[in-house]
Amino acid sequence: MRINLIILMLLSSLCLSARDFIYEGIAYTVLDENEKTVQTKAGSVETDPNDESKEIHIPGNTVSILIQLPEKVTDENGNEYTLTTIGKDSFCENSTLLSVSLPESVKEIEDNAFYGCNYLIKINFPEGLKSIGNYAFFACISLMDIELPAGLLMIKTGSFAGCALKSINLPENLMAIYEYAFMSCMNLTEVRIPENVFLMGDACFLGCTSLKTLYLPAKLLFAGSMMFYSCKELTSVYYPTDSPVSASKNNFDNSIYSSATLYVQAGASSAMAQTIPWKYFSNIVEYDFSSIDAIQTESPNQPVEYYDLNGRRVQSPIPGQLLIRRVGTETSKIFF
Repeated sequence: MRINLIILMLLSSLCLSARDFIYEGIAYTVLDENEKTVQTKAGSVETDPNDESKEIHIPGNTVSILIQLPEKVTDENGNEYTLTTIGKDSFCENSTLLSVSLPESVKEIEDNAFYGCNYLIKINFPEGLKSIGNYAFFACISLMDIELPAGLLMIKTGSFAGCALKSINLPENLMAIYEYAFMSCMNLTEVRIPENVFLMGDACFLGCTSLKTLYLPAKLLFAGSMMFYSCKELTSVYYPTDSPVSASKNNFDNSIYSSATLYVQAGASSAMAQTIPWKYFSNIVEYDFSSIDAIQTESPNQPVEYYDLNGRRVQSPIPGQLLIRRVGTETSKIFF
């Protein structure tokens, strides 16, 4: 009897911690009752009963046209909560959603949150946003322009793959772009990867068929494969380093190696000529990057941060770890 009572109490506690309520037509789930925080209600992914090889995304909310999510929401008892998270699958595959406005209190957009919202044309990202989940905006085929917040450190797997983006403004603090992040964004014509990006994953810009100009960061340490494969309009690649990252030849189409120009800093031609894939470029031109590179200075009081090779923050490094060390805007690879 006592055991049953304990189990009942535990179940009741779990139910309370995941309590849902409706506010102005949107469903929310309580994240922390003490902190009074909520997320938009998460959806689910289920197997298609007619085809077990396919998945069906069940949204947490069914909304239409325009939504402007508030910072503060109130439950049926008058308790006030702060919206901090857009839950997983919250609005996925919504065929009527056109525009989304997020409050400044939102810090995280979880996986698949707006997956397959075919008619979404506009979303504002709050300045305090820290994380955009895997495939969060996958196949949003009407989304043409985005302004990413300054505090965003990484763009995760497939976040904007298949979007109609004509331009992207990547924040200077960005450190990692994961696999498939912008795959098949076929309207992009120019991409500038910020200076602090040290990791670019497999196929992150694969199939960007209109891409003509590419600026790579000097601090790039890890490069996947097929990053710019099928970008057959590429004519100019700017890479201001004398220590080029080694990567697979299939990062570019064979035709690009003979048709495009690789611009490198003065004295770096010989290093490029000895490193895959850069050595395959027929046209390597030394270039004055002072006109496009901002001069950066470091304060001795800048905090030191460590990240693993997947871009995750490491709070307590241990000896023998291979880590990324970041001081201000400077990044380097170290053995701790």
